[in-house]
Amino acid sequence: MGCVLGAPRQQWRDYSAQTALPPYKRPTYVAALFKPASRKPLQDRLSKEETRYNDFLNDQLLVAQRAWVSNVRSRGLEVESADTLCVYPFMTISTHSAQLERIAASQESGNSKIDQLLYIYMPAKQAQECGRRQSLDYVPDYMRFLDFGGLRKIMAVSHPPYATNTNKRAMVERYHSAGCGEVDESDIAYCAVITQTSFTDYVPSMDCYKRVGYGPIDVLAVAPVLFANESPVEPSSEDSD
Repeated sequence: MGCVLGAPRQQWRDYSAQTALPPYKRPTYVAALFKPASRKPLQDRLSKEETRYNDFLNDQLLVAQRAWVSNVRSRGLEVESADTLCVYPFMTISTHSAQLERIAASQESGNSKIDQLLYIYMPAKQAQECGRRQSLDYVPDYMRFLDFGGLRKIMAVSHPPYATNTNKRAMVERYHSAGCGEVDESDIAYCAVITQTSFTDYVPSMDCYKRVGYGPIDVLAVAPVLFANESPVEPSSEDSD
């Protein structure tokens, strides 16, 4: 496998393209942009961001999905995925159920709660752009790999940026095993924090997740790498707010 250029930017799937259906506008999530600190405060802040995102799913996203379904049905129309949209949160939606990107979440006391956070490591500037733009288009080309069937994939892992059971060298080895030989330790500086979805698959041989597609996604936070015995990378002044 080898690294390839990224795919063109995708747009949020919007039912307004279907002239017979009312438009659907998905609520926008705003990422938290963290600066270097220490591991425990970073862990605490990411935990709070996970709670904030769960609130977003229940108080905004699912409300918007249900309101759209109600609007569709009030017009005497129907779509294949309507019942599913009333129950589960989605990253992108389409009139075809096979194209729905479902956010991996469990139901607790009638509310959705995400199953797992994933982390996409990259240089500071690109990670911050992913957060600001709520998009994975900014993952560097040399950190994307070609999977079976010629599909372009992004690598994500379950190891958070404050983990003490891994290091930058181990992260680099994962990229090299996927064919991304240009990646070095300087590239493992920040991470974009996302949630697991139906578009992510676990790869046991590399202990990582691979994700189909780029483009828009909810980036919960952008955080510096604070693995044990490693100093965080300060973003340059032009990369900071």
